[in-house]
Amino acid sequence: MRRKIITAVVLGLFTLPFAGAASAAPLATAPTPAGQATAPEAYCDGASCQGLDPAVARSSIDGYPCTADAYTPAGAQVSTPRGLVELRYSPHCHSNWAHISGSAPGTRFWVQNWNNAIQEQRVAPGQRSADTAMVNGYVWARAGLASGYTQWY
Repeated sequence: MRRKIITAVVLGLFTLPFAGAASAAPLATAPTPAGQATAPEAYCDGASCQGLDPAVARSSIDGYPCTADAYTPAGAQVSTPRGLVELRYSPHCHSNWAHISGSAPGTRFWVQNWNNAIQEQRVAPGQRSADTAMVNGYVWARAGLASGYTQWY
């Protein structure tokens, strides 16, 4: 009898985290002016931000958008003939990404962290600025392009 009770308790504890998982609501998407759906919001912190778009990601700690408090650390930018590249940091999401402005379509730029996680991006046709996806910001990072890059921050 004791063995059946222990087995029932163990099975109950194992299935408890999955209770209600099927009833969880999917993340909502907002329609764009063209009527197409945007990417759903993603919640992250540090390493879980890897590869996410800073424009739609939110902090898994406090829910703030990753871009809400983002800043470029003093000196974390490099001006090149291909554009101004900045290393952006979000204290809420503990993530980094690269931003380029004053550039030309097709310009490739990147962000890299100390763990060698790299996100690359090209400036889209008809655009002069863009952002990369994010990398873990708990470790040092830098941003750049073929003609120059920032120091580690």
